[in-house]
Amino acid sequence: MMRNFKDFQEIIHIDWKSTKVAIFRNIHNFIYLHQINEFDFCMIDDLLGLESQIQLLDSNTLAFLSGKKALNALLWGARGCGKSSVVKAVLAQYLFDKTYKIPKNGNYHAKKCIESTSQDIQNISIHSNKLRVLQLDSNDISFLPLLFDSLRQIQDFYFVIFCDDIAFCNNDWGYHGLKSILEGSFERPPNNILLYATSNLRHIISENEHNNSLHIQDSLHESMSFSDRFPLSIGFYTLGQKEYLEVLLHLIKNHLHNQSLQAHSKITLENNNIDRESQNILEKIKQQAINFATKIGNRSPRSAKDFFTLYLNGTKL
Repeated sequence: MMRNFKDFQEIIHIDWKSTKVAIFRNIHNFIYLHQINEFDFCMIDDLLGLESQIQLLDSNTLAFLSGKKALNALLWGARGCGKSSVVKAVLAQYLFDKTYKIPKNGNYHAKKCIESTSQDIQNISIHSNKLRVLQLDSNDISFLPLLFDSLRQIQDFYFVIFCDDIAFCNNDWGYHGLKSILEGSFERPPNNILLYATSNLRHIISENEHNNSLHIQDSLHESMSFSDRFPLSIGFYTLGQKEYLEVLLHLIKNHLHNQSLQAHSKITLENNNIDRESQNILEKIKQQAINFATKIGNRSPRSAKDFFTLYLNGTKL
């Protein structure tokens, strides 16, 4: 039972020297930090059509780790469009050595790193091993002030707190404390903590259609005021049919390439053959993929990946 701030610090104590990523767990008021040992890697090469979003978040992260002023970031847009994947892919570059080989589907691929200046690389060589990530469930956002107070005291590391799928109702006032923590408090924001959040909503706070016009206007101003606490706002959008099929084609190529690398596989395809075979497979399953996206009402990288998984498993769609 927490009686004071010291109790909270003891409850969430973890060895950050050996822990690069952790999840804040709150299960019926039983609170602890869970160390992640099996990181869900996401390759930048696999995030098609998201180059501008990746560049924005990467340059902000690079500035943060270089000791420069950086911004809290909100990644908003349609579900399944790669918001969380971009966060994971960008942070993985700095959590792990840039020459580290990332395991993927049983194989190993060299990480692609975003181009940086020589000065930036020199700065990162000093600070990259000091990045730490804490994942926070959106239902536990009320703990954010306590986490800020605790983590700001650990100046040996740079912390990114990641909150996925954040949203508030217009009658939910739990976000007011969060507003002042992000900006507007007498206390200067910590120089070793950033908040990266994702949301399906651009302004985070949803409206009630039964409100009167005056209250709607007030709620809109309140919503925009809260969203302004995330100066770096990065939008994600649903795919057109062409882009959706390009993602599917990329998945097919990766699958064939991985098969060709497996020692026990009978498939040994050259790059030209992989391209040709990938196109053949796409033509065979293209209409099924389009029907699947229409059925679930979402053309996104996630829906393309889900469809291809079902296809490989032999599920009839």
